[in-house]
Amino acid sequence: MTLAKDIESWVVDWVSQYNKNLDAVPCPFARQALLDNKIVIKELTSLAHMSMAEYISSELESYTSQWPADKEVVALGCNPELISSDDLEQLVNECNQTFLKERGYIALEDHPANLEIIAGETMNQGSWALVLVQLKSKLDKASSILEKQGYYKNWSQEDIDDVVSWRK
Repeated sequence: MTLAKDIESWVVDWVSQYNKNLDAVPCPFARQALLDNKIVIKELTSLAHMSMAEYISSELESYTSQWPADKEVVALGCNPELISSDDLEQLVNECNQTFLKERGYIALEDHPANLEIIAGETMNQGSWALVLVQLKSKLDKASSILEKQGYYKNWSQEDIDDVVSWRK
């Protein structure tokens, strides 16, 4: 499978389906963004002249300097063997702090070696190292809507802090 097909399958088969343990759809906005062609999906492969961390940082710099017209999410993905979960997490944290947040964007990372478990459910895509970038204002608005709907009721405070609170 390709990155695009794997992300599409993840969104359609998991992220957009009601989950009993979460008592919610894992990401209620993802399916519509996919259907409306609002997601840019780019697979990154190894480059001889730069590390994968440098490549991802360069792509984040590029996309957030000139955001693709009419898109809501940029999904960058690579083979997880090309970057460790620790390096990906550190890179995304650094990019968020050094330039993404000041430009109005937030990046979230997902690596198969760093499981994100909420209410007993593994939220990860599972086969790719991913960086998902969105406008901070749009992400904050969606989180606010979900909070009012009780979406986070089955989340621990640590999970809320890891995924939502740090962005404020």
